[in-house]
Amino acid sequence: SERISGSYAFFCTRPPSSASNMAVKPAAAGKWQSALAGHPASTGIVRVAIVGAGPIGLDAAACVLAAHPSLSVVLFERGESAAAAVREWGHVTLFSPNSLNVSGAMAFILARTGRAVPDMTACPTGREYVSQTLQPVAKGLAELYGSRFLLRARVGGVSV
Repeated sequence: SERISGSYAFFCTRPPSSASNMAVKPAAAGKWQSALAGHPASTGIVRVAIVGAGPIGLDAAACVLAAHPSLSVVLFERGESAAAAVREWGHVTLFSPNSLNVSGAMAFILARTGRAVPDMTACPTGREYVSQTLQPVAKGLAELYGSRFLLRARVGGVSV
């Protein structure tokens, strides 16, 4: 059990398993940049921790870093890799097109790292979503911004 300490801005991408031992609430999708309104350095925020490295966590990291590229972002993921849960239902076709599943910040990372931006009209399978978007975005976050992924992590609590 490793204890991560220090001052972080903290985002949860899903409700905590026990609300009583977590001092944060899930962030609403699309609210990442407004959550860090103003320049983070002026508020003392230099590190951001994101719980979950699935589609929402990767998008949160991409959006935060698009607005504030000097921040240090750490993503905590319970699975063996980024988007581990999506891999479990990889055979299922998404009911929504990539235009709803790939944000502008994610597409920017793909393009900036020389990776193909997926067809925005396509409805990929979970496996395709991981291989064409999520895994390349995770790699791009590490390459472009030095983001770190703590895999097989279990977040037991957050104190403020």
